[in-house]
Amino acid sequence: MRVLRFALLAAALAAGPADAAPGVLAGFGNVPFGTPMDLAKAARGVEVREQRCDDTWCEMVYRTTVRELDVTVWQQFSNGRAIDAEVLVRGPGAEGRHLNVSRCDATYSRVHMLLTETYGPSDVPIILRNEYTPNGIVEVRETTWTFSNGARIREKRDATIDGTCAVRLFYRPGLDRVGDARL
Repeated sequence: MRVLRFALLAAALAAGPADAAPGVLAGFGNVPFGTPMDLAKAARGVEVREQRCDDTWCEMVYRTTVRELDVTVWQQFSNGRAIDAEVLVRGPGAEGRHLNVSRCDATYSRVHMLLTETYGPSDVPIILRNEYTPNGIVEVRETTWTFSNGARIREKRDATIDGTCAVRLFYRPGLDRVGDARL
């Protein structure tokens, strides 16, 4: 069984946390699932941009760099502990989108290669499909890695009719429990 790094490209972050157990995804970057929000805000490389909270749920938006890729992370917290994370690999356009599909596809392929190097092959081949939205057809390319603890990473690329494109990663916790957060 291969030893998996605790998060996407975590090996590239100097002095990162220790490896997780084999087959287990522990979270994204320096914010493992179950991390209290105060510790997540203080994690190395986290540059908090905004934060929204209600009684039991919070979202912290931050920017960081992983393997020379600028990313924006929407880290969610339930009962004060880190759960889901959405990661946008930033492009130069509005809302961090890439300005053309070919550049976006190159970024998607690079991220896919880095994920494969870190976690091994995805569960299924890359799927190409269309989503129908009020603004037109969106061409989607996606794949998923699933871990023995039930955690998942989904890599998604969406290209819109205007020619812009985004590369996103979605980190979902597994079945373990840390504190009050369901992982």
